[in-house]
Amino acid sequence: MTSAPGLGPDNPAMLEDPYPFYAGLQQRHAVLWSEGMQSWLVTRYAECRDVLNDHERFTQDRKQIGGTASEARQNLQASALSDGLDPAGEKALRRLIVNSIHSQDIDQLAGSIRADVDRLFAALASRPVFDWMTEVAAPLAAAITAELLGLREPEPGTFKRVSEAIAQGYNADVKPENSKVGQDGRAQLGALIEDAWGAAADRGGAVAVLKNSADTNEFSTNRMKENLGLLFNGSFAAIFAACGNVALTLLRRPDVLDRLRDPALLDTGIDELIRYDGPAQVTSRVATQDTKIRDVAIRAGDGVIALLAAANRDPEEFPEPNELVLDRKPNRHLGFGWGMHGCVGQAFGRAALRGLVTGLHEAPTPLRLAGTPVRLRATSVRSLDSLPVTFAE
Repeated sequence: MTSAPGLGPDNPAMLEDPYPFYAGLQQRHAVLWSEGMQSWLVTRYAECRDVLNDHERFTQDRKQIGGTASEARQNLQASALSDGLDPAGEKALRRLIVNSIHSQDIDQLAGSIRADVDRLFAALASRPVFDWMTEVAAPLAAAITAELLGLREPEPGTFKRVSEAIAQGYNADVKPENSKVGQDGRAQLGALIEDAWGAAADRGGAVAVLKNSADTNEFSTNRMKENLGLLFNGSFAAIFAACGNVALTLLRRPDVLDRLRDPALLDTGIDELIRYDGPAQVTSRVATQDTKIRDVAIRAGDGVIALLAAANRDPEEFPEPNELVLDRKPNRHLGFGWGMHGCVGQAFGRAALRGLVTGLHEAPTPLRLAGTPVRLRATSVRSLDSLPVTFAE
């Protein structure tokens, strides 16, 4: 059994650029053991995709194998669609939620996003320096999430604080002091969902679709509310992080921003930016039975961590993996997950990034870095904590 070093946010080099580390692991082993994480690390694209697809051998719910989940995950699992449901029930609930998202008008939302971007940029144009994450990424992610779900759009920063508190709660197993923070975040999220549920008919969105179907499906109201909470956290956190990562890449590569003026490159270019430096870095599963990944024996109950960031730069799947190939086709990246547990709001995330890129194209002056970016201290999600920028000449 080969032991891999632990993946942690304490190494500044890992936070700044984890991809050389992932590439080193990948070149040596497709599957290897991490003593620190007590899990198998899967580094190659094909095997990561198989782990995400194979719900019979790999689950996100430890209760399916007789285990227990942490307090945070019992209340708000990363894929709580499987919490207490058999596979058929899980798929049915997933389908209901996906339909509630797809019933919405993506073109109308895209128009709202562009208007929001223009409004934000106009308000910030005269500021000598501003924080992109606080002033652009957070309000844009909040506006999209509120419209997507049918939530009341809160005061600036509310969604960001709730999302960050929940994320801290996920670390309660290793940082017990985070437990209370996570509980408070989940309570605030519960209040947001309750408010939306009560006003669903007036606001529309996913909440209204689910509430209107409550009498014709087998899922309890509480279960649907729990999964709306998952949808909230996945939408806000993913859009927030992606807006920061893409902006920083374009600031460092103005040639890429200029090439994206070509409408033929915009959609493929957005996907390539997500592959190149996406928010989702890892996702975890548990083996439900004795099995193998490649030739490595995995025991029932073993943790399995798919290194999505490594998979997205696997040269066996992506030629020139460390280059931005804006017309890359096919581009079956794992930046939004894969299969049944893929991000249901990925079309809205793409719309947000298109709105930002076209907004930057039409800004009166170019956006420029105005300080040192600071990374969020996390390895499961790749996000910026702050990004000082300016439109000032």
